[in-house]
Amino acid sequence: MVLADNFFAQPITFKPAVAASAQGDENSFYECGFIGVQDTLHDLIGCHFFRSSYIQGAVDFIFGDGTSMYQACLINVTGYGFITAQRRETPEEQSRFVLKFTKVFGTGPTYLGRAYGPYSRVLRHCGSKGMGPLEVACRGNGANTSGRVGWEKTLSPAELKSLISTSFIDEEGWLREAIPPLSSSSYPKLHAMGELHLPRSFTF
Repeated sequence: MVLADNFFAQPITFKPAVAASAQGDENSFYECGFIGVQDTLHDLIGCHFFRSSYIQGAVDFIFGDGTSMYQACLINVTGYGFITAQRRETPEEQSRFVLKFTKVFGTGPTYLGRAYGPYSRVLRHCGSKGMGPLEVACRGNGANTSGRVGWEKTLSPAELKSLISTSFIDEEGWLREAIPPLSSSSYPKLHAMGELHLPRSFTF
């Protein structure tokens, strides 16, 4: 459980019960692992940034009321369920989970998220042109949007930029001082045989 503000972790592996609970403001996690099945990562309150990390679970394994970005992460779905359960209580609340340049893989069907509050908000940005559930230019077996609901929202470029820019968690500039450059090597690597190779000193 992280209660302190301005917490920084690199590289650490967190395991269940709840593997980690981020409850401070301006917390950042680089090259970390979060391993569980249900309720793996409790992204409770505050602004948080996750980069080049590995998150594993099956049911609601990223959950809470945090205002957070997951950038260049690998999300491993190990069973049927929901990746996120975001709890936004009012339309005015700024909390959201943004999955940006993040790869989702695993076994069986899954959903990006479910409503954990009346105004839950989860965005998956898949590249320069799109995000889901407002999906454009996503790739993979689950990226076909032809069967999506008719009330799926569309955003203007300005609205999209405001939702996926790091500025929504970085109004005071704390992240710009700590963030390393993003490159193709920022992702944890998956070898051809499927075993996970995490950066530096990852251990499970």
